[in-house]
Amino acid sequence: MSKSSKKSFAAALMIMSIACVGILGVCKPAFCAAKPVTLSFAHVMSENSIAQDIARDVKNYVEKKSNGEIKIDIYPSSSLGGETDYVEGLQAGTIDMALITISVFQNWCSETGLFDIPFIIENFDAASAIWNSDICEPMKKQIRALGMEPYGAAALGARMLTNNVRPVTVPADVKGLTIRTMVANLPVETWELLGANVVSMNVGEVFSALQTGVIDGQENPITAIKSNSFYEVQKYMSLTGHTFSLYILPVSNAVASKLTPKQLAIVKEGVEKAARASGKHLDDRTAEDLKFLEKAGVKVNKINLQAFRDAVKPLYKKYSKVYGNKIDRILKKEY
Repeated sequence: MSKSSKKSFAAALMIMSIACVGILGVCKPAFCAAKPVTLSFAHVMSENSIAQDIARDVKNYVEKKSNGEIKIDIYPSSSLGGETDYVEGLQAGTIDMALITISVFQNWCSETGLFDIPFIIENFDAASAIWNSDICEPMKKQIRALGMEPYGAAALGARMLTNNVRPVTVPADVKGLTIRTMVANLPVETWELLGANVVSMNVGEVFSALQTGVIDGQENPITAIKSNSFYEVQKYMSLTGHTFSLYILPVSNAVASKLTPKQLAIVKEGVEKAARASGKHLDDRTAEDLKFLEKAGVKVNKINLQAFRDAVKPLYKKYSKVYGNKIDRILKKEY
Protein backbone atom coordinates (compact mmCIF):
# COMPACT_ATOMS: atom_id res chain seq x y z
CA MET A 1 0.00 0.00 0.00
CA SER A 2 1.41 3.44 -0.95
CA LYS A 3 1.98 6.15 1.62
CA SER A 4 -0.90 8.21 0.15
CA SER A 5 -3.23 5.18 0.31
CA LYS A 6 -2.23 4.52 3.92
CA LYS A 7 -2.94 8.16 4.79
CA SER A 8 -6.37 7.99 3.09
CA PHE A 9 -7.20 4.75 4.90
CA ALA A 10 -6.10 6.21 8.25
CA ALA A 11 -8.19 9.33 7.64
CA ALA A 12 -11.22 7.23 6.83
CA LEU A 13 -10.77 5.22 10.01
CA MET A 14 -10.46 8.44 12.03
CA ILE A 15 -13.68 9.83 10.53
CA MET A 16 -15.53 6.61 11.31
CA SER A 17 -14.16 6.62 14.86
CA ILE A 18 -15.25 10.21 15.40
CA ALA A 19 -18.72 9.40 14.05
CA CYS A 20 -19.01 6.39 16.35
CA VAL A 21 -17.90 8.40 19.36
CA GLY A 22 -20.48 11.03 18.48
CA ILE A 23 -23.22 8.43 18.29
CA LEU A 24 -22.18 6.68 21.46
CA GLY A 25 -21.91 9.99 23.22
CA VAL A 26 -25.57 10.65 22.53
CA CYS A 27 -26.76 7.10 23.18
CA LYS A 28 -25.66 5.40 26.36
CA PRO A 29 -25.16 2.52 26.88
CA ALA A 30 -23.50 1.19 23.75
CA PHE A 31 -26.74 1.08 21.76
CA CYS A 32 -29.74 3.37 21.53
CA ALA A 33 -33.00 2.06 23.05
CA ALA A 34 -36.09 3.15 21.10
CA LYS A 35 -38.08 5.88 22.78
CA PRO A 36 -41.27 4.45 24.36
CA VAL A 37 -44.56 5.14 22.62
CA THR A 38 -46.87 6.93 25.05
CA LEU A 39 -50.63 6.31 24.86
CA SER A 40 -53.31 8.33 26.65
CA PHE A 41 -56.08 6.55 28.57
CA ALA A 42 -59.04 8.67 29.72
CA HIS A 43 -61.94 8.07 32.09
CA VAL A 44 -64.40 10.27 33.98
CA MET A 45 -64.24 8.65 37.42
CA SER A 46 -61.98 9.47 40.36
CA GLU A 47 -58.68 7.78 41.13
CA ASN A 48 -60.50 5.76 43.80
CA SER A 49 -62.85 3.94 41.44
CA ILE A 50 -63.33 0.73 39.51
CA ALA A 51 -62.53 2.73 36.37
CA GLN A 52 -59.08 3.48 37.75
CA ASP A 53 -58.67 -0.20 38.70
CA ILE A 54 -59.38 -1.20 35.10
CA ALA A 55 -57.14 1.49 33.59
CA ARG A 56 -54.31 0.53 35.94
CA ASP A 57 -54.66 -3.15 35.00
CA VAL A 58 -54.31 -2.26 31.31
CA LYS A 59 -51.34 0.01 32.00
CA ASN A 60 -49.48 -2.53 34.14
CA TYR A 61 -49.95 -5.40 31.69
CA VAL A 62 -49.05 -3.44 28.55
CA GLU A 63 -46.00 -1.72 30.01
CA LYS A 64 -44.62 -4.98 31.44
CA LYS A 65 -45.42 -7.16 28.42
CA SER A 66 -43.93 -4.63 25.98
CA ASN A 67 -40.73 -4.37 28.07
CA GLY A 68 -41.30 -0.66 28.43
CA GLU A 69 -41.73 -0.04 24.69
CA ILE A 70 -45.26 1.24 25.39
CA LYS A 71 -46.13 3.66 28.18
CA ILE A 72 -49.72 4.46 29.18
CA ASP A 73 -50.63 7.74 30.87
CA ILE A 74 -53.98 7.59 32.71
CA TYR A 75 -56.18 10.71 32.79
CA PRO A 76 -58.94 10.21 35.42
CA SER A 77 -61.63 12.55 36.81
CA SER A 78 -62.80 13.97 33.46
CA SER A 79 -59.44 15.70 33.01
CA LEU A 80 -59.75 15.21 29.22
CA GLY A 81 -63.47 16.03 29.15
CA GLY A 82 -66.65 13.99 29.37
CA GLU A 83 -67.41 10.65 27.74
CA THR A 84 -68.93 12.24 24.64
CA ASP A 85 -65.68 14.18 24.28
CA TYR A 86 -63.79 10.88 24.45
CA VAL A 87 -65.70 9.46 21.49
CA GLU A 88 -64.80 12.53 19.44
CA GLY A 89 -61.19 12.42 20.68
CA LEU A 90 -60.84 8.77 19.72
CA GLN A 91 -62.20 9.57 16.28
CA ALA A 92 -59.74 12.43 15.85
CA GLY A 93 -56.83 10.47 17.32
CA THR A 94 -56.27 13.02 20.11
CA ILE A 95 -57.18 10.36 22.70
CA ASP A 96 -55.75 6.86 22.30
CA MET A 97 -57.80 4.78 24.73
CA ALA A 98 -60.76 5.36 27.04
CA LEU A 99 -63.38 3.85 29.28
CA ILE A 100 -66.81 4.89 28.00
CA THR A 101 -70.16 3.86 29.47
CA ILE A 102 -71.95 1.83 26.83
CA SER A 103 -75.05 4.06 27.04
CA VAL A 104 -73.07 7.04 25.75
CA PHE A 105 -72.58 5.30 22.40
CA GLN A 106 -76.34 5.48 21.74
CA ASN A 107 -75.75 8.94 20.28
CA TRP A 108 -73.77 7.27 17.46
CA CYS A 109 -74.58 3.55 17.62
CA SER A 110 -78.26 2.66 18.01
CA GLU A 111 -77.50 -1.00 18.82
CA THR A 112 -75.83 -0.12 22.15
CA GLY A 113 -79.22 0.95 23.49
CA LEU A 114 -79.97 -2.74 24.01
CA PHE A 115 -78.00 -2.58 27.27
CA ASP A 116 -80.29 0.22 28.51
CA ILE A 117 -83.52 -1.73 28.19
CA PRO A 118 -84.46 -1.85 31.90
CA PHE A 119 -84.64 -4.99 34.03
CA ILE A 120 -83.37 -7.51 31.46
CA ILE A 121 -79.63 -7.84 32.38
CA GLU A 122 -78.85 -8.58 36.01
CA ASN A 123 -75.08 -8.95 36.39
CA PHE A 124 -71.65 -8.89 34.76
CA ASP A 125 -71.67 -12.59 33.86
CA ALA A 126 -74.83 -12.07 31.81
CA ALA A 127 -73.67 -8.75 30.34
CA SER A 128 -70.28 -10.19 29.37
CA ALA A 129 -71.84 -13.29 27.79
CA ILE A 130 -74.18 -11.10 25.75
CA TRP A 131 -71.30 -8.84 24.66
CA ASN A 132 -69.33 -11.87 23.45
CA SER A 133 -72.30 -13.41 21.63
CA ASP A 134 -73.68 -12.84 18.13
CA ILE A 135 -76.24 -10.46 19.67
CA CYS A 136 -73.59 -7.74 19.87
CA GLU A 137 -71.89 -8.17 16.49
CA PRO A 138 -73.96 -5.37 14.86
CA MET A 139 -73.13 -3.19 17.88
CA LYS A 140 -69.39 -3.74 17.51
CA LYS A 141 -69.63 -3.05 13.79
CA GLN A 142 -71.26 0.32 14.49
CA ILE A 143 -68.53 1.24 17.00
CA ARG A 144 -65.78 0.25 14.53
CA ALA A 145 -67.40 2.50 11.93
CA LEU A 146 -66.62 5.45 14.23
CA GLY A 147 -62.88 4.88 13.80
CA MET A 148 -62.09 2.85 16.90
CA GLU A 149 -61.77 -0.80 17.90
CA PRO A 150 -63.89 -2.07 20.85
CA TYR A 151 -61.31 -4.45 22.30
CA GLY A 152 -63.27 -5.20 25.45
CA ALA A 153 -66.27 -4.57 27.70
CA ALA A 154 -65.65 -4.23 31.45
CA ALA A 155 -67.90 -4.15 34.50
CA LEU A 156 -69.29 -0.82 35.66
CA GLY A 157 -72.16 -2.24 37.67
CA ALA A 158 -75.90 -2.45 38.26
CA ARG A 159 -77.38 1.05 38.40
CA MET A 160 -79.26 2.14 41.53
CA LEU A 161 -81.54 5.12 42.10
CA THR A 162 -80.71 7.69 44.79
CA ASN A 163 -82.69 10.77 45.80
CA ASN A 164 -83.33 13.27 48.58
CA VAL A 165 -87.14 13.19 48.71
CA ARG A 166 -88.36 9.72 49.70
CA PRO A 167 -87.62 5.99 49.56
CA VAL A 168 -88.61 4.52 46.19
CA THR A 169 -90.14 1.05 46.45
CA VAL A 170 -92.80 1.08 43.70
CA PRO A 171 -93.08 2.98 40.39
CA ALA A 172 -95.53 5.51 41.85
CA ASP A 173 -92.77 6.74 44.19
CA VAL A 174 -90.77 7.97 41.20
CA LYS A 175 -93.48 10.38 40.02
CA GLY A 176 -92.44 14.02 40.28
CA LEU A 177 -88.79 13.40 41.17
CA THR A 178 -86.19 15.30 39.14
CA ILE A 179 -83.66 12.66 38.17
CA ARG A 180 -80.34 12.99 36.38
CA THR A 181 -79.55 10.43 33.71
CA MET A 182 -76.73 10.03 31.23
CA VAL A 183 -76.92 11.88 27.93
CA ALA A 184 -78.61 8.98 26.11
CA ASN A 185 -82.12 8.30 24.81
CA LEU A 186 -83.21 5.13 26.59
CA PRO A 187 -82.40 6.18 30.17
CA VAL A 188 -84.38 9.36 29.53
CA GLU A 189 -87.33 7.40 28.13
CA THR A 190 -87.28 4.93 31.03
CA TRP A 191 -87.46 7.51 33.80
CA GLU A 192 -89.96 9.68 31.96
CA LEU A 193 -92.18 6.59 31.54
CA LEU A 194 -91.95 6.08 35.31
CA GLY A 195 -93.05 9.68 35.91
CA ALA A 196 -89.78 11.47 36.68
CA ASN A 197 -88.66 14.84 35.40
CA VAL A 198 -85.43 13.98 33.62
CA VAL A 199 -82.28 16.09 33.35
CA SER A 200 -79.32 14.77 31.32
CA MET A 201 -75.81 15.88 32.26
CA ASN A 202 -72.25 14.60 32.43
CA VAL A 203 -71.29 12.86 35.66
CA GLY A 204 -68.83 15.62 36.59
CA GLU A 205 -71.73 18.05 37.02
CA VAL A 206 -73.93 15.81 39.17
CA PHE A 207 -72.56 16.47 42.68
CA SER A 208 -73.09 20.24 42.52
CA ALA A 209 -76.54 19.76 40.93
CA LEU A 210 -77.55 17.52 43.85
CA GLN A 211 -75.97 19.85 46.39
CA THR A 212 -77.83 22.90 45.09
CA GLY A 213 -81.15 21.10 44.60
CA VAL A 214 -81.20 21.46 40.81
CA ILE A 215 -81.96 17.72 40.77
CA ASP A 216 -83.47 15.44 43.43
CA GLY A 217 -81.59 12.33 42.50
CA GLN A 218 -79.52 10.33 40.05
CA GLU A 219 -78.84 6.73 39.02
CA ASN A 220 -75.45 5.05 39.07
CA PRO A 221 -73.77 1.86 40.24
CA ILE A 222 -72.97 1.64 43.96
CA THR A 223 -69.24 1.97 43.29
CA ALA A 224 -69.80 5.22 41.38
CA ILE A 225 -72.11 6.59 44.07
CA LYS A 226 -69.30 6.04 46.57
CA SER A 227 -66.37 7.21 44.43
CA ASN A 228 -68.19 10.40 43.38
CA SER A 229 -69.20 11.15 46.99
CA PHE A 230 -72.89 11.34 46.09
CA TYR A 231 -73.66 9.88 49.52
CA GLU A 232 -72.76 13.29 50.97
CA VAL A 233 -75.74 14.88 49.22
CA GLN A 234 -78.26 11.99 49.00
CA LYS A 235 -80.54 10.52 51.66
CA TYR A 236 -82.06 7.44 50.01
CA MET A 237 -80.81 4.66 47.75
CA SER A 238 -83.22 2.18 46.19
CA LEU A 239 -81.70 -1.10 44.96
CA THR A 240 -83.36 -0.90 41.56
CA GLY A 241 -80.61 -2.57 39.52
CA HIS A 242 -82.62 -1.35 36.53
CA THR A 243 -79.74 -1.78 34.09
CA PHE A 244 -76.28 -3.31 34.25
CA SER A 245 -73.77 -0.88 32.80
CA LEU A 246 -70.69 -1.92 30.89
CA TYR A 247 -67.62 0.15 30.17
CA ILE A 248 -66.54 -0.18 26.55
CA LEU A 249 -62.74 -0.03 26.14
CA PRO A 250 -62.22 1.40 22.66
CA VAL A 251 -58.79 2.02 21.13
CA SER A 252 -58.49 4.70 18.45
CA ASN A 253 -57.61 3.48 14.97
CA ALA A 254 -54.84 6.09 15.03
CA VAL A 255 -52.97 3.91 17.55
CA ALA A 256 -52.21 1.35 14.82
CA SER A 257 -49.94 3.89 13.11
CA LYS A 258 -47.95 4.38 16.34
CA LEU A 259 -47.34 0.70 17.13
CA THR A 260 -46.03 -2.41 15.44
CA PRO A 261 -48.52 -5.27 14.91
CA LYS A 262 -46.90 -7.10 17.85
CA GLN A 263 -47.27 -4.07 20.11
CA LEU A 264 -50.89 -3.57 19.06
CA ALA A 265 -51.58 -7.21 19.92
CA ILE A 266 -50.17 -6.57 23.41
CA VAL A 267 -52.56 -3.63 23.86
CA LYS A 268 -55.48 -5.83 22.78
CA GLU A 269 -54.42 -8.56 25.22
CA GLY A 270 -54.11 -6.02 28.03
CA VAL A 271 -57.60 -4.66 27.42
CA GLU A 272 -59.14 -8.13 27.22
CA LYS A 273 -57.46 -9.26 30.45
CA ALA A 274 -58.48 -6.09 32.29
CA ALA A 275 -62.08 -6.51 31.11
CA ARG A 276 -62.22 -10.05 32.47
CA ALA A 277 -60.67 -9.01 35.79
CA SER A 278 -63.14 -6.14 36.21
CA GLY A 279 -65.85 -8.48 37.50
CA LYS A 280 -63.75 -9.31 40.57
CA HIS A 281 -62.98 -5.62 41.12
CA LEU A 282 -66.71 -4.88 40.94
CA ASP A 283 -67.72 -7.62 43.40
CA ASP A 284 -65.11 -6.56 45.94
CA ARG A 285 -65.84 -2.85 45.69
CA THR A 286 -69.66 -3.20 45.65
CA ALA A 287 -69.78 -5.21 48.89
CA GLU A 288 -67.39 -2.82 50.60
CA ASP A 289 -68.99 0.35 49.24
CA LEU A 290 -72.55 -0.68 50.15
CA LYS A 291 -71.48 -1.06 53.78
CA PHE A 292 -69.76 2.32 53.58
CA LEU A 293 -72.87 4.06 52.23
CA GLU A 294 -75.08 2.59 54.93
CA LYS A 295 -72.59 3.61 57.62
CA ALA A 296 -72.49 7.12 56.09
CA GLY A 297 -76.23 7.44 56.74
CA VAL A 298 -77.76 6.62 53.36
CA LYS A 299 -81.05 4.77 53.86
CA VAL A 300 -81.07 1.72 51.58
CA ASN A 301 -84.22 -0.11 50.51
CA LYS A 302 -85.30 -2.91 48.18
CA ILE A 303 -87.99 -2.45 45.50
CA ASN A 304 -90.99 -4.33 44.18
CA LEU A 305 -89.15 -5.62 41.12
CA GLN A 306 -92.19 -7.09 39.36
CA ALA A 307 -94.07 -3.81 39.66
CA PHE A 308 -91.22 -1.99 37.95
CA ARG A 309 -90.95 -4.62 35.21
CA ASP A 310 -94.67 -4.29 34.53
CA ALA A 311 -94.37 -0.50 34.40
CA VAL A 312 -91.67 -0.55 31.69
CA LYS A 313 -93.23 -3.23 29.47
CA PRO A 314 -94.20 -0.61 26.86
CA LEU A 315 -90.45 -0.17 26.22
CA TYR A 316 -90.05 -3.89 25.53
CA LYS A 317 -92.80 -3.71 22.92
CA LYS A 318 -91.45 -0.51 21.35
CA TYR A 319 -87.84 -1.63 21.14
CA SER A 320 -88.62 -5.13 19.91
CA LYS A 321 -89.29 -3.33 16.63
CA VAL A 322 -85.73 -1.96 16.79
CA TYR A 323 -83.83 -4.97 18.13
CA GLY A 324 -85.95 -7.81 16.79
CA ASN A 325 -85.91 -10.90 19.01
CA LYS A 326 -82.84 -9.81 21.00
CA ILE A 327 -84.78 -8.57 24.05
CA ASP A 328 -86.71 -11.83 24.18
CA ARG A 329 -83.48 -13.84 23.78
CA ILE A 330 -81.88 -11.98 26.69
CA LEU A 331 -84.92 -12.48 28.91
CA LYS A 332 -84.80 -16.20 28.08
CA LYS A 333 -80.99 -16.25 28.52
CA GLU A 334 -80.53 -17.52 24.95
CA TYR A 335 -77.07 -16.15 24.34
